[in-house]
Amino acid sequence: MRATTTAATAGLLCLLSVGGGEPAVAAPLCDGLFVPEGYALTCETRIEGATRTEQAVVRPGGATTGVALAQLTLRPLDRAAAPLAWSEPDRWLEEQVAFDVTGIGAAVSGLGGAGAQGSAGHPAAQALLDGLMAALAGWGRLPLQGCAKADEAAGDGPRRELRCRWGVVPLTLSMNQRLVEAGERRFAVSYWAVDEQRMRHLEAIANSFTPPPPV
Repeated sequence: MRATTTAATAGLLCLLSVGGGEPAVAAPLCDGLFVPEGYALTCETRIEGATRTEQAVVRPGGATTGVALAQLTLRPLDRAAAPLAWSEPDRWLEEQVAFDVTGIGAAVSGLGGAGAQGSAGHPAAQALLDGLMAALAGWGRLPLQGCAKADEAAGDGPRRELRCRWGVVPLTLSMNQRLVEAGERRFAVSYWAVDEQRMRHLEAIANSFTPPPPV
């Protein structure tokens, strides 16, 4: 078991799935991630959508309002459902940037201000955050001018990545979209934060990913 949490090893299991409220049984994707206890982050497995796709979700623990301003998701891709991840990986990554920002806006809207940690705790953070989220929500397709390509070798195959950053100091939204190749398999890793330290923590966790053995 490589993933650890501030609670215990049991934190690696998802108690409820997102869609149907069914218990998750194991966390093999979380097993492939190293989450240091000092990061105060937890990894849990969720079952998503009609296809019951497993994904790992790493996010801050605790009840403080601002700790929700960061998240990493890891999921295996199905070739039939996401053919571009195999045939046109760069295009696939761009589409993920446009798609994920909508969910990010919904997740962080109104979560800055009092009680927030890091940059989100700045006195002007709530107004900046609200303005940034309003701007992102108003774009039908997120412009990619804030993104840069960063391809690297990883594991038994290359990984492709787009690193995106929007906003102004003291509050920016950073998001990385990563496609990891493991032989004929593909894994999607997406992580974002509005705090630089949290973003570094999530990147370290993303870099630790070891694909599980093929079934």
